[in-house]
Amino acid sequence: MNTIMSFFRYFILYVFVNELAIGANKQVLLEVTLSKGISTYQGELQVLQVDILTPTWFSRAPQLPVLKIPNVVVIQPHSFATNFTLKRGGQQFTAQRYEYWLYPQYAGLVVIPPFNVLAWPAGSSHGQSLESSSIVFQTDVIPNAAINSLILVTDKVKLTEAYHYPQGDLLSGSGITRDVHVSSHNVPGSLFPDLYSERLTSQKYGVYQSEPKLFDQSDREGFIGHRKEQYTYLLSESGEVTLPALNIRWWNATDNAWHVASLPAKTLQVLPSAGYSSAALDKWSLWGRFNMLIGAGLFICLLLGSLLWFKKRNQRASLLVQKKVHSERALRAQIKRAIKQQSLAEIIKNFYVWLGAQPSSRTVIANNFTRRSVAKPDVLAQVIFAQYAKPNNKNCMPAVDFRSLTRQINKEIKIRAGQSDLKDNHALPPLYIKD
Repeated sequence: MNTIMSFFRYFILYVFVNELAIGANKQVLLEVTLSKGISTYQGELQVLQVDILTPTWFSRAPQLPVLKIPNVVVIQPHSFATNFTLKRGGQQFTAQRYEYWLYPQYAGLVVIPPFNVLAWPAGSSHGQSLESSSIVFQTDVIPNAAINSLILVTDKVKLTEAYHYPQGDLLSGSGITRDVHVSSHNVPGSLFPDLYSERLTSQKYGVYQSEPKLFDQSDREGFIGHRKEQYTYLLSESGEVTLPALNIRWWNATDNAWHVASLPAKTLQVLPSAGYSSAALDKWSLWGRFNMLIGAGLFICLLLGSLLWFKKRNQRASLLVQKKVHSERALRAQIKRAIKQQSLAEIIKNFYVWLGAQPSSRTVIANNFTRRSVAKPDVLAQVIFAQYAKPNNKNCMPAVDFRSLTRQINKEIKIRAGQSDLKDNHALPPLYIKD
């Protein structure tokens, strides 16, 4: 009996200790820190480090939210975590670090609101939600900085350029393309300020600047921001022409000083072009605008005329359709009356008018004969009466003697054909049905 009781005591103690161990293994900690502390410069990179700790390991990657902070550009440069180990209270922890890169755009207090992280430590079937505390840090104004403008804060800026000249001699009226490329490490291309020059325009050339291209490229240490600009110089006068220098101003947070990256000015010798001058350029420019206005006016007139023509055409077509429908109905009614009255001359007259004028009547004949086929007069008479006389209908036409009708139709056809001297039993010329 004592042996059994001892066994149960040891078993209960084992289960209790095992549960404590499992509970300890499920413990997860969340630590949030700032790389620059609680004070930094406006536009300077501030890294928000999010560390997730567990005494065992993680069964799957944690889920982090998308941070939105007013007046701060937030970028998460890496989708993966940095793994390391550390001790807290004498206990060994496995840690995963995720980073948010913050670029405050205005001076003042920046408040990072609390956010939740979902982690899956080993032995946990459901993720554990961890909530951070609110974090506040101060951004200071950079000395001599322009108000409400982008400020490039970095430790190094790379500025390059490339010229593209026309083939042959450089003549007045030709154009030169200048490609400018600015890049810096760990600064988004969207935060690069515009390049500036003390003398961007001149009477000797015109400047056309394209939309800058802003993009980022990832690397092992983070990413590289890029800004590409293109300037096109149209040379309007010959002689010595100096293209302006281009500059970009940036703040170095390491030595707390302003720096300027510059591209030097370039002097060119432009030869005169025959028949070209700035006055002629202005004249042709005005003439080109005038031609464009004339062309636009002609196009509008042509468009309006086409719309009116189509409108009248549709109206005329609808009237013709109405007339045809009315004419077809009238002819059919006349043929029916002629059949009732057994007036052969009216039947033939109206039938030929109907056949020659109404497309639907041709379709009726085409159902009985192939187009351009030959139909004898007696067959023609049968077609006429088969179309309108319905013996099995209560409202049918009166019965007609097809033989006598055929003889009378043959006689009428012989008269029309100038063969009235032929006898009734002679062969008659065939009747052709036109398309």
